Amino acid sequence: MKAQSLIFSTIFLAVINILIRILGFLYRILLVRLMGSEGLGLLELITPVTSLIGTMVGSGVPIAMIRLTTQSLAKNKLRQSFKTIEYTAWIMILFSLFLSIFLYINAPFIATNILKDKRLIIPLKIFSPIIVFPSLSALLRGYFYGSKNVIPPAFSQLGEQVIRMIIVISLLHLLCPFQEDKAISISMLGNIFGEIIGMLILIIFFVFTKKKFKKEDNEEIPKVSFLKTLFSFGSIAIPITFSRMVSSLLRVATSIIVPGRLMASGLDQSTSLSLFGQINGMVIPLLFIPFTLTSALVMNLIPRISEAVETSNQILLHRYLDKTFHLTFLIGLPLSGIFYLFSNEIFSILYHIKNGLYLSQLSIVTLFLCIYQISASILQGIGKQFSSTITFIMGMFLQLILTYILVGNPKYQIKGYVFSYLISYIFIALINFFMVFYFTKDKMNTKEWILKPFISTVFALVFSKSAFFFLKSSFHQFVCFLICIIIFGILYFITLFLSKNIQSFLKE
Repeated sequence: MKAQSLIFSTIFLAVINILIRILGFLYRILLVRLMGSEGLGLLELITPVTSLIGTMVGSGVPIAMIRLTTQSLAKNKLRQSFKTIEYTAWIMILFSLFLSIFLYINAPFIATNILKDKRLIIPLKIFSPIIVFPSLSALLRGYFYGSKNVIPPAFSQLGEQVIRMIIVISLLHLLCPFQEDKAISISMLGNIFGEIIGMLILIIFFVFTKKKFKKEDNEEIPKVSFLKTLFSFGSIAIPITFSRMVSSLLRVATSIIVPGRLMASGLDQSTSLSLFGQINGMVIPLLFIPFTLTSALVMNLIPRISEAVETSNQILLHRYLDKTFHLTFLIGLPLSGIFYLFSNEIFSILYHIKNGLYLSQLSIVTLFLCIYQISASILQGIGKQFSSTITFIMGMFLQLILTYILVGNPKYQIKGYVFSYLISYIFIALINFFMVFYFTKDKMNTKEWILKPFISTVFALVFSKSAFFFLKSSFHQFVCFLICIIIFGILYFITLFLSKNIQSFLKE
């Protein structure tokens, strides 16, 4: 597979991801207007439950399916991948049905005793049958990513988002006025239709692929052990799912600990919640912006890394690692720089708050989040998902311990949370990063990956920031910021081109 295939398929998937994010942002705005603050509050209340279940049925499944499909393709046994799909589909259907029944039966208890709002009983019951659909969609997405075909998953996710928006917004508009619990029920109903459409799109593509293959190949489907498939699937999916569940649970723990420790340090409840909300609700979502691009890279990277490992092709493996880390630093370094130097302007434009100190302090985390995500994905691609999971859990517990100690100290307070967040993700990212080189026997290209992009970033930042001071007296802040970001982008790529860094990246 040529390196350009990785680059172009990543760009295609990134464009679709950006479009989905834009639609999601518009959807959120419309929900706020139609539901009102209380309705949105109920939606936020039920989201941790739906997210946790989504993590259980969908987080590790695509990666496991990518690996199993890649193994079949590397051995030229495409029919074996069809049998793998069949076996794993039964596994996921049974598991999803168990979760659906469990959630339906326990909806009153969860709503009343955990979420503390009886109005969420009906929405939880409506949500319960949805669970089967994303689990099957996750399997099929994994199959298509594993076979290096990103078009079906992209159209599936786009179709899912569009249908969800149409159903929910239309029903909310037609049935207005309504009670808040009815609005959440409509939202859950929209999720059902969205998931069904997304799954149907994948099924149609899969059936077409299977029929096309049968016309070209008359060989019988080989025998595949169900227990062996179950073990292989579980050994990949379970560690990844477990790490993400731990992450979700620790986020909940953090949201409880930080405000409490801030109050223990001497701050009142209002100030504590305000500071925590500013970091968790305003800063951290900005730090994850690159994930729109890097997640597209991840889904294209894992099958190629797995293929290179399965075929023992070290040259191909090192080529993919080179392109991947090069792109990671090309994305992470400039965004970290922009967040650092333009933090006040970004906060002022987005939130009407002049002080973007916490965004500036956490700006470097963006780079390390990119490194962590890519390194973890590579480790999953080479079969070292246990190592990645252990490192992540260690890092999250380190963050929790540091948060508890530092935030409660009057000397640090919210700065303690900033520090713990920085330390934990730098720790996780660096450990994963160096484990990749240890397991693959590859070498880091410091000059092309880090030095040239860093110099280009600094050069472009200096000129764009200078331009901002020159233009701010003549233009509105948003227009001025937009012009400066365009200037930054042009200078960044010109510098990369003149240093032959772009040419190095595109070279096979």
